[in-house]
Amino acid sequence: MSSLANHSPGEPPTETTSLLDHRHHAISPVPEARAPLGRRPPITPSVNRIRAQGVQAISSDGSLLPALHTTVEEVAFKLIVFLQTYIVSKNAKYARRDVWERWSKEQDALHDAKELEDHIVQTWSDFIESDRRAEELEECLWCEFPVDQGQRHTVRVVDLLKHPDVPESLAAHRLVFLSLDNTWCYGKAAPPADTFSGRILQHLDAKVTPRVIHALDTLLQLGYLALLANYILHPPDRPIIATASGVVGGREIVLLIYSFSLLLRPNKPHIIPSILVILAFMSSLPSAPFAGETPYTILLFALVLHVLILHLPRPPSPNFFLAPDISLPLSTLLWYEFSRTLFPVLLFYLPAFLISSYLLSVAIADSFPHFPPGIMVFTSSPMETRQALLILWGIIYFLILASAALLVLFSASLLSLPKRPSSTWDRYSRPVGLSARRIFAATVTAYATPHPFPPPFNLLWFVFIWLPTIMLRVFGVKVPVMAQTVERTLWRCTVGIVGLVVAGLWLWRR
Repeated sequence: MSSLANHSPGEPPTETTSLLDHRHHAISPVPEARAPLGRRPPITPSVNRIRAQGVQAISSDGSLLPALHTTVEEVAFKLIVFLQTYIVSKNAKYARRDVWERWSKEQDALHDAKELEDHIVQTWSDFIESDRRAEELEECLWCEFPVDQGQRHTVRVVDLLKHPDVPESLAAHRLVFLSLDNTWCYGKAAPPADTFSGRILQHLDAKVTPRVIHALDTLLQLGYLALLANYILHPPDRPIIATASGVVGGREIVLLIYSFSLLLRPNKPHIIPSILVILAFMSSLPSAPFAGETPYTILLFALVLHVLILHLPRPPSPNFFLAPDISLPLSTLLWYEFSRTLFPVLLFYLPAFLISSYLLSVAIADSFPHFPPGIMVFTSSPMETRQALLILWGIIYFLILASAALLVLFSASLLSLPKRPSSTWDRYSRPVGLSARRIFAATVTAYATPHPFPPPFNLLWFVFIWLPTIMLRVFGVKVPVMAQTVERTLWRCTVGIVGLVVAGLWLWRR
């Protein structure tokens, strides 16, 4: 493609080749004028008409898909309608008593899904047949359309790419990954501002790319875990005489604030340990959890969960620090195999594991040597901490051994393949590569929102943006346009400043 940049003319582009020079991408003008969101047609009526008239009507009835302002918008609208109809056809349920009628409906749905997939492939192939600019490809994937008339909920092609039923021909297309990777590294293109000061602020905003936001999110998460580990290793001393003020200090307050902020993000894995941390501290008020108490044991369990969750193929995670086509397939493979095979085995041996843990805790009690004063820099940790860390070490050691065994088995199975996979995403099989691509698409979508607020900054967004907006809507007051300006200013004064620092420390480039 002529729009590919940053590679020599004689060198074929790879999956890590940038679509556009990042020095100009953030404020590149969009090639065609776009219609406002309010003037774009909704998706649901077209989907319902196709389902009612049949997929064959797509070729015969031109009114099913209205003409739009630009070619890019037309292609994006077609892809969204076809993808949404395809997903509905794949998941259709027919609860009919007549067995023959039920089977016939299922076969018709499969036939419709096959025709829809052909329309999806043809629409995308026709779009990329001509030379396209990187901005056009990005606009096609990120163009928003209302789901229904009068609703604020919108849908884009990238929102559907993470669905497990999206056809492989589009989800695994190399050009789709190139565009998503370009957005991940350098942000989305935006038309330049009208004023000089606006262009300066826009240029600074463009430095805080989705990759930088994720790095900031991960660093904050690691700092939170370090503070939680510090509390567990060195809990506060129990006072001899209880006071009304207790021993809740700055460390405990920071842990509570960050734990509450994790509840506001749509990331289910981190919710459970965050709730455990909140319950542990709230149940100990007005003091903090002391060693030997049940809330302190809950904190130990929360730390173990937090450490294990870091290795899941879900953001925030160090897995996204490296090239996604290298780290994500491995993480996805291990998680898939653990959840499918090893997790049932762990549940099977859970009673024996709990009994052995209890016997081990009794056996190692008072067995640690007492060093002379001055040799140990820190005071010894509570016995519960030693037990929890020993269990955590055992779990990680087991996971390492099991992961190595799984990789050996998969490597042996890959040797029998007739040819090596053409993409690095598929080095651990095609299904694993597809799952990893969907996870990457979901991650880019989450961090490429206009003004993302990672924890704990999302508490500021909740208090100053979300709550006032909800209150205005409850009382029937139209939300002023100034709300977007307030949100943008709040983001620049908080996340934007810290994000610029992280972007300045970003030393690796792909």
